[in-house]
Amino acid sequence: MEVNVLETGDMVRVLEIKATTADLGTDVRLALRKLQSATTLRGFRPGRVPIKMIRRIRAEDVKNEVVDNLTKEVFEDMVKSSDEYRLLGTPREIRRDYELDEDLLVQVEFYVVPKLELQDITGQVLEIPVGGEITERVTEFFIRKRMSEHLPNRPLEEGEKIGEGIVGMLDQIEYRVTEVDNATGLVLVGSENKIETFDFGGAEGLNPEIGDGYRTAFTGRAVGDIVNLDDMEADDPSSVDMREESYFEAEILEALRFEWPEIDDGWAMIVSEEEVNTAEELQGWVQEYLTNFFERHTRFILDFQFMNRMQVLHPFNLPTSLVEQMRGDLLDKWADDPNALEYLKDSMAHLRWLILLEAIEGQVDLESSEEVVEIPDGDTKPEVDSGITAESEQLRGNPLTAHLLKQFEVSEIPVPEEGMMYLIAKNL
Repeated sequence: MEVNVLETGDMVRVLEIKATTADLGTDVRLALRKLQSATTLRGFRPGRVPIKMIRRIRAEDVKNEVVDNLTKEVFEDMVKSSDEYRLLGTPREIRRDYELDEDLLVQVEFYVVPKLELQDITGQVLEIPVGGEITERVTEFFIRKRMSEHLPNRPLEEGEKIGEGIVGMLDQIEYRVTEVDNATGLVLVGSENKIETFDFGGAEGLNPEIGDGYRTAFTGRAVGDIVNLDDMEADDPSSVDMREESYFEAEILEALRFEWPEIDDGWAMIVSEEEVNTAEELQGWVQEYLTNFFERHTRFILDFQFMNRMQVLHPFNLPTSLVEQMRGDLLDKWADDPNALEYLKDSMAHLRWLILLEAIEGQVDLESSEEVVEIPDGDTKPEVDSGITAESEQLRGNPLTAHLLKQFEVSEIPVPEEGMMYLIAKNL
């Protein structure tokens, strides 16, 4: 019998078993005896059906018994008991060529932790956004954002302008988009006529990569105004050719604003979720809350960039078969959840990170002071108010990742007001 382990990828190995008819003689006889004892057939006493008849009527069962037993035995001896392989996932048979009284060829694919050498991370710099000064405008946005969950909105009155001042920071508009011929100023025949919305206080509206141009274009406008949307991209060279032939314009159809009441003790309790009882205490509570929030967010971003950089420094390929298997299992699990694809993306990223940690584990000598003492199950653990915090604490609770994270240099970049408001809208 010939047995080989073939390397077919960073994480993929194939156990190949070749055996001749002579090699399998004992295995076939044992399989036939086992099936004979378990076979009942009219005209024969239980367990006394002739071996020749067992070979004929239960040939498939005999072949499966021979191959399954041989594969299991060889896999245990050559792979599982070997110090060479650190296994991941479940092995799967990818080829089986065997007929009774003929030679056998079986291939079993299995996954292993990739062999990676820990790279020197000295001098690696992570640029991390940090919360700047929590200004009155940022504080006011947070308060009004929480109040808006309990308030109706109304159409803007005559003389009121969209998005202006404190009262307009959460305005919402609806507009119609059309494509216009640049030469004639007429709407192009067949152009798409879309109705869209823009929320000044929403995460998308505050996203620097998406909303800055729209905020500028719509601020100070009123219902009925027409806005040239291509003017938002005037500094984008790639849009010049398109603007020579046509451009997109938006007609503002509706503008809504929340009717802001005075912030009294009742609103202070609602905004703070009953952490404070008076309007006088609210500002201090918001300052402290946002300070903690931005600190947690900064730590999360640092951890995320650290994990991403570590994976860039230590590349490896996930096996397609493993990815497809996980994808199918997870999508079945989240079949009715609209966020299934997002969960899948996060799960695959988490899998890559765990595999990387497994691959470099043991390559770092940790100081005794870096060991993490686990909190006993019976003790009270501190609560966290977001998944961001939970993920960050989990990463830092691992002695290896905590050690590596300290090796990176961190460059802090203050986040401007609009960026802080965007984070509030996105996460709170």
